[in-house]
Amino acid sequence: MSNTLKTTLIIVGAMLLGGCSTGFGVSVPLVSGLSLGIGSGGISLGTGIGPVGAGVGVGHGGRVSAGAGVGVGVGTSIGSGASAGVGTGISTSTVIYDPQAPAEAAPREKADLYDGN
Repeated sequence: MSNTLKTTLIIVGAMLLGGCSTGFGVSVPLVSGLSLGIGSGGISLGTGIGPVGAGVGVGHGGRVSAGAGVGVGVGTSIGSGASAGVGTGISTSTVIYDPQAPAEAAPREKADLYDGN
């Protein structure tokens, strides 16, 4: 597992889980520097260069978040070409779409407020 992939896993995992939390997941490299992650918080797409990563994730409720951060990780080969790793990181994220967010009320006209008087 490359350092970039490990960093991406850490950043995207932190982004999906938010705050101080733990979770688990797996990541599949799509192309160099880009991976698809599936974990306890949902699914994600992430990239990283060195210790810096960024990603977009979709949680179980359909909430879409984007985030960026830094992290470190270590990995080891577990045989048959597979590897496992553990790491830590810090990131920030923001919700860019929430299907469960309340809709904003339409602006009201003065006439609506006073029944036209």
